[in-house]
Amino acid sequence: MARRKGKSGSVSQAKDKDKDHGRFLQQDRVGFHTLPIEVMGIVFEHSAKPTLLVCTRVSRLWRESSRPHLFESLTIRRSSSYDDFFSFLDANTDIARYVRNLTLGRDHAAWLDGTYPLVSKTLLVKLTHMLPRLQELRIQDVQFDSRPTHSDAAVRDEDVRPPRLRLFSMERCCSMGTDPWVPQSVLFDVLSTLSADTIHLSSVYVASQETAVAPRPRLRPLNPRCLVLSDMPSINVWHGTLSKKRLYEVLRLVTAPKCLRELRVDRVDRHDIACLTALGDFLSHAAQDALQEFELPFPICQPLVEAEDTPERWSILGLDKCRNIKSFGISFNMRTGLNDLPAYPHVPYSAVAIAILSHLPSTLRQLTIKLLYVETDEDIKNKRVLGLRALDDALVGRFPALEVVRVELRVRYFLMEYTTAILRTMPKCKKRGILEVAQSPDT
Repeated sequence: MARRKGKSGSVSQAKDKDKDHGRFLQQDRVGFHTLPIEVMGIVFEHSAKPTLLVCTRVSRLWRESSRPHLFESLTIRRSSSYDDFFSFLDANTDIARYVRNLTLGRDHAAWLDGTYPLVSKTLLVKLTHMLPRLQELRIQDVQFDSRPTHSDAAVRDEDVRPPRLRLFSMERCCSMGTDPWVPQSVLFDVLSTLSADTIHLSSVYVASQETAVAPRPRLRPLNPRCLVLSDMPSINVWHGTLSKKRLYEVLRLVTAPKCLRELRVDRVDRHDIACLTALGDFLSHAAQDALQEFELPFPICQPLVEAEDTPERWSILGLDKCRNIKSFGISFNMRTGLNDLPAYPHVPYSAVAIAILSHLPSTLRQLTIKLLYVETDEDIKNKRVLGLRALDDALVGRFPALEVVRVELRVRYFLMEYTTAILRTMPKCKKRGILEVAQSPDT
């Protein structure tokens, strides 16, 4: 009996071991593949391209989950790759719906050779049509092929119906045979091809020389919500033309009226009347009754010229027609006594700011004041240079709906003395509880 008992006991022990081993195997099967698809998508979203390429070969589930992230952002750096890319999309029609961001640029070999990939209007039209879910298109360091071709003639304006992009960016581009500048007609033709919520132009040299391709009238004008102009040269040093002035003229031609809600303009020489007039004409056309956010594209600093403290001097900016501005930015450069300039201007900087602000609607909600190169708190208290107290009186009397007056200091070290000086020189804004002091994020 004892022997049988031992045998039955060993059998039960073996069954228990099998159960434990089964539980171990079951626990071993719990892994990454058992996670919800949403969690896997988050992991793939933060994975590198080589990792995603390997993940597409693991299983069908992994392939379908990783492919949208693998093809979400693509970069083409050679002209010879455009045809290969189109052939790839024709052979894999399902991949086109994954592409969200596309960049056209040039590779390292092209940099060494001094050559640029060629981009034409037909190419842009074809790209935007073959990628129906494209959201961002960036063009960097390319040449625009302005030569007329049979395919360009086949693409008529009434046939061009590009999908609306979230962002179109053009940086350091030129035209074929006109390096480094872009003729007005070529820029007109490129911008007329696209439709985007935000347009960003950077380091674009615009000249007045025309090519054989004349700008054609556009049936559907450009209708951006936000326009960003950065690193734009004021003077084309190669040909002596006013690059920024030409750019504003082109933008006024291709942009729909009353469409711009936000405008970020690169620095403009406030003494350049021709450029300011072109900017004002563009604002009056594209931003009238629509502009809500705008920052003055120049700092108020020395040298101040006569009549800069009068409202008539700044009527050329066309701010009177922007009746819905909610947020406005202005900056003061506190460097004085440099380059043989007098230590004190003939009027305080605040007088110029008050003259500019007189063109804004009384419904202004937020004002940002940037103080650049502040060295001591005495610079803030100085009535002859800055004069914040006079600006404080003008703001409270002019803008009853003002909710925030934010003073940003571009200083190396943010000291409490600066905040104390601003609170003392702007007591009325402080009393209304709308005054804020912070260090500039550009520091």
